[in-house]
Amino acid sequence: MEFVNQFISLYSNEIILATFLLAIICIIMVSINSFRMRKINKRYYRMMHGMENKNLEAMLISHLDALNEGKAILKKQGQDLEAFSKQLETTIQGVAMLRYNPFDQMGGDQSFSIALLDGRGDGIVLTSLYSREGSAVFAKPIVDKQSKYPLSNEEQEAIKIAFGKLNV
Repeated sequence: MEFVNQFISLYSNEIILATFLLAIICIIMVSINSFRMRKINKRYYRMMHGMENKNLEAMLISHLDALNEGKAILKKQGQDLEAFSKQLETTIQGVAMLRYNPFDQMGGDQSFSIALLDGRGDGIVLTSLYSREGSAVFAKPIVDKQSKYPLSNEEQEAIKIAFGKLNV
């Protein structure tokens, strides 16, 4: 024990200086940790804002449930969009009307051909021929831009214009 007392007496200034340096280092470390803790607390309170005193686990579970619900809604909307796209293919999308004068003795373009096509190029072409003696209306089915009935040049042109309007 005497050795310890003698050591302390001899090196008391150095021991006090070392203790002082250790205290300063500890104060600096406490300050740094306090600053870091304040940053973490700010992030925590910002993250937990509006959670009404729930713990982090409850908040994460709530967010995961909301995320899964959003994924299910998005999947359903994707399926609906696919079904609507398939239905849209069968709706009239391309429409064209071409007026013309098929007879030389008549004035004006009173006759017309109207093509009504869906997204696949199927539909009908309606033609009305007007003359002094009367008028006639013809309807011809169209499958893949073709008809099993002969098509006039005007009807073919109306189909071409209508098909060109499709977003194919």
